[in-house]
Amino acid sequence: MWVEENNQETEKLPLWHLFIVGRGAVTGVLLVILLLIVRITPSQKLLPAVIVAGLQFITNGLYLYLWKKRDLSFLGYFCFSLEIALITLLILSLGHEGHVFVLAYLWPIIMGGWLIGHQAILPLTLLSSVAYASLLWLGQKGLWPEQISFPNGTPLAFALCPPYLVFNAFLVWALTIEIEHGKERLHARNQELWRMNTGLRSLVQTSEKILSSLNLEELVQAAVSQAQKIARGASFSLYLRQGNELVLRWPKDQDSSQAHLPLPSALQTTPNAGNEGKSSTRTLIHLRSPRGLEGILCVHPREGGLDGYEIHLLQLLGHQVGIGIENARLFSSLRHERNLLHNILLNMGEAVFVVDDRGRVLLANRMAHHLLQVREGQPLPNNLSERLSSNTESHYTIEIGERILSISIAELDGERNLPPSTIYVARDITHELQAERMKADFVTYASHELRTPLTTIKMMVRLLLLDIPKDSPNRKYLEIINSQVERQTRLVNNLLDFAKLEAGRYELPLEEVYPLQVIQDVLDTCRPLAEEKGLQLNTHTSLAPERIISNASGLEQVLVNLVSNAIKFTERGGEVSLSCWQKGKEVFFAVRDTGIGMSEEELTHLFTKFYTIRRARRKGEGTGLGLVISEMIVKKLGGQIKVTSQVGKGSCFTVCLPLESPKPFSSSPEKKENAPSGGVNEPSPTGALTAGA
Repeated sequence: MWVEENNQETEKLPLWHLFIVGRGAVTGVLLVILLLIVRITPSQKLLPAVIVAGLQFITNGLYLYLWKKRDLSFLGYFCFSLEIALITLLILSLGHEGHVFVLAYLWPIIMGGWLIGHQAILPLTLLSSVAYASLLWLGQKGLWPEQISFPNGTPLAFALCPPYLVFNAFLVWALTIEIEHGKERLHARNQELWRMNTGLRSLVQTSEKILSSLNLEELVQAAVSQAQKIARGASFSLYLRQGNELVLRWPKDQDSSQAHLPLPSALQTTPNAGNEGKSSTRTLIHLRSPRGLEGILCVHPREGGLDGYEIHLLQLLGHQVGIGIENARLFSSLRHERNLLHNILLNMGEAVFVVDDRGRVLLANRMAHHLLQVREGQPLPNNLSERLSSNTESHYTIEIGERILSISIAELDGERNLPPSTIYVARDITHELQAERMKADFVTYASHELRTPLTTIKMMVRLLLLDIPKDSPNRKYLEIINSQVERQTRLVNNLLDFAKLEAGRYELPLEEVYPLQVIQDVLDTCRPLAEEKGLQLNTHTSLAPERIISNASGLEQVLVNLVSNAIKFTERGGEVSLSCWQKGKEVFFAVRDTGIGMSEEELTHLFTKFYTIRRARRKGEGTGLGLVISEMIVKKLGGQIKVTSQVGKGSCFTVCLPLESPKPFSSSPEKKENAPSGGVNEPSPTGALTAGA
């Protein structure tokens, strides 16, 4: 509603301007006539009429100011109310014969009805009646001025009335002509708006079709059809982008020399505009999307060219077509990727299937049907559903018939009204486990077979060392042989332990373990190595528990390995310490050294099979299995092993074990009777056991 009123006021602005200019001319002519009469017959009686005519002329400046402010409603009522007042004063100033100007009251009423609206006619008529009634009342009271006449006796009012009425009639005629022209312009504008509305409505319908179409050929046909509706009589060529060039897609029968356009020149081309905003030559409409230029629509206009509105509609169409082309290409790319992923999934060697929260299979590949008899669109088989629902881990193995399957699970949260689902990936590891078992059996067999000759060689070498004097040159060779036999024996033992741990045949029965006794056994084993390198071997056990539930031999093997490694990587004069303390329901064993330390990269590979620190390999020591075996033993005992290290400042290995076994345990009387009661098992007053180098 506000927009319509604003449009009406905008349309009346020219009428108001014409009225103010015309009224200024009329009042100016009246003022000139009065001034000429004053020069011909000077009289003081003419002074009021001259003043009133001058006020009428001056008020045009005020009217023009209000017109520029665009407050037309206030301008109308103020202007015509003032006009009625000035007409009344003019009649009064002309004396008794001024009644000939009574008809002048009609033109403010008529003009007010045109310029303000029909609602202004009644108040202006009432105001005119009040003004004329005031004149009659002044006449009855004898307050009417004397009549102003020419020397020949002709009243001045008779002389002024005809030109005044003629000029007012001319003003009314000019306004009427302007109103008729305004109606013609309004009609032409309505026609243009109807054309624009029709074009936009057609463009919207085509845009919906273009944006919903995912077929490139249909999209091109719709774009050209709409362009022909917008610019009737014009011919078109449509190019689409392929790589770094534009390829002609419409019309099909165009000259092959124009079937390709270089992309850089197309990007730099802009529409050529002729006179009065019309395109007189070929117009290029860029088909753009958020990704950039998708193509170009070449318009060869009819005679006379295209107007600005047609070019504007074609540009809007080009934008919509560009987005439609991008959507079609994205859909084609997504369809290609979907087909690719579908084929990959279909031909995978692993069984992949997706199950919703109701147990229905949403997706399954060929291997899923072959291994598990899972079919897409059907519920899971009962036996498989029970096996899968009974496991809560993200990775586990199950046996189905003679097959052993490794199952991996990933949960998918429901999004966009989709139900939550679960992805299962099953892999047949039957042959892999058989190969692993064969490998473990071979390693175990080979280790057992190697132990017997190594034990015999070691015994014979020791017997020979007993018979050879210390200063004999052959003793050195025998000591080298003995050292290499020891090294090979450790390697065989490590391989055998590792094979047993991997195969799950390494038995670590739970029993009562006394940490102080285990630490003392470790010290006895490692003290000769520390003395040989001149190292200080310390223990800190003041906070150690009296007993724990674990496995003594396994724990001793881990600690001996850690302490011997610390001795091996610590230079002469350094220090190695073994600590034990209890915290809550856990017991900690820490082995610290002041050795060479390890870098961040070395720490990441520390528990990898057969990995050894290169700085140590130059000495020809280490098999790369000791820490791996230690970690496997600690995990088998329900604990974990951690390490911190800094190059040049040493390392710290910490073993954390549960104080009590999670499994039920009952100690035997024999073990309680054999429990140590004194010696190294009793913490010293200082809480430390020390073995000096």
